[in-house]
Amino acid sequence: MGATTITFQSEIQAVDFPFIERILNSLKATTKVIKEEKDETLMTKEAFFAKIDRARAGEKIQMNREEMKKLMFD
Repeated sequence: MGATTITFQSEIQAVDFPFIERILNSLKATTKVIKEEKDETLMTKEAFFAKIDRARAGEKIQMNREEMKKLMFD
């Protein structure tokens, strides 16, 4: 019996990947992660507050409302 190669691409949730990877490994298939997106809303409480602290420690810019409107809309 000849070997046939099938290539497919699917978008799955990151939490489901280990399960699917085990299934593919049992079939002796190979996996290749093409693109992994990280959801910034799913961060730990410590990471969230560290991000806020870094922003507060950053450079401060003083401007009035007119300057802000000009910066945003022009």
